Amino acid sequence: MDKEQIKTNIARVEKLLDDYVVSDRKEKVEEILGVLGSRMFVAPASTKLEYHSCEQGGLLNHSLNVVDTMLTLNVPVYTCDTESVVLVGLFHDLGKIGSVTDVSTGDGLPFYIDQTSDWHREKLGELYKKNPELQDHLTHSLRSVRILTQFGFPLSDSEFVAIFAHDGTWENQNTSVDIMRCSFPLLKLIEASDQMATLQEKSLFKNS
Repeated sequence: MDKEQIKTNIARVEKLLDDYVVSDRKEKVEEILGVLGSRMFVAPASTKLEYHSCEQGGLLNHSLNVVDTMLTLNVPVYTCDTESVVLVGLFHDLGKIGSVTDVSTGDGLPFYIDQTSDWHREKLGELYKKNPELQDHLTHSLRSVRILTQFGFPLSDSEFVAIFAHDGTWENQNTSVDIMRCSFPLLKLIEASDQMATLQEKSLFKNS
């Protein structure tokens, strides 16, 4: 994804915040993006080309695709608060930027780093790999919540669970009885939207 496409996606984020984030949390969102934007806006969403949005800027592009899908499904099916929809969709994969050790600068270890092995890149399409130096023992979704907490960002119970458990049973952490029985519409909405956006992104790669 080139610089112009990334700039276009950043502008989409700004419009979403203007249109849907009407509470006093907007200032906190702008603070988070002001500190972490240089990392979040250029990070990939996955390690391999066969996965989704494996490219520079892929994380932001995927997050926006999820938001768009959530907004489309929300009105006729789920009727969740639209501010929650936008914030959960935007930040559900925030942990894929890696750790944040300083909230004033946004410094920390990246989750994904460039794959240096030509064999892995050429034979497996693995452009990135998980950073072995990042040893926080968190899933990326739990790290997303962790980062938001570090910035003092308030989450409702449904927003917290939606971010934490959006990957459904793909993550072992979500197979507890309490999570499996959770009836929060926001969780169901992001689970469905994340899968739909991911499948669409994979389809675009296969047809490119």
